[in-house]
Amino acid sequence: MREPATIGPQPLRRLALTGATALIGVSVVFILIAALPSISRGLGLTDVRTVTRVVPKHESAKTISRDAVDARSRELFPDDDDPDGASELAIVRAKTSVYATPGKQRLSTVNPGTAVLIIGEKGGYYRVVVLGEDKKQMGWVEKTSVRLR
Repeated sequence: MREPATIGPQPLRRLALTGATALIGVSVVFILIAALPSISRGLGLTDVRTVTRVVPKHESAKTISRDAVDARSRELFPDDDDPDGASELAIVRAKTSVYATPGKQRLSTVNPGTAVLIIGEKGGYYRVVVLGEDKKQMGWVEKTSVRLR
């Protein structure tokens, strides 16, 4: 019977060296491909791209949406006596009416437990944005009908 052929230490060493060389070569190619944009900008072949944020990092989405509501309310009600545009969250206590102007021209009714954003006040009324209903609505409600949070 014949004995099985064996591979000596020299061919195994050569095979390991070839594999290691191939891995190093592939790694160098990947590094060069990843660095290509930086290299081309450094050589002046491409322009530097600048990315600007529309919203500063430190502002939250809640603050931004509140600012948008305040801006819209100043646009709709320029004669408001609350110039700083402060807004506060409140909950409707009992079924109440929403008016187009304080105490006049009823727009709709709001159920108890509905969240509203107070964006102004005049006399015995708050100007609110109704948040908890199917459609968003802006109007006036009596101060006694909401509970501040």
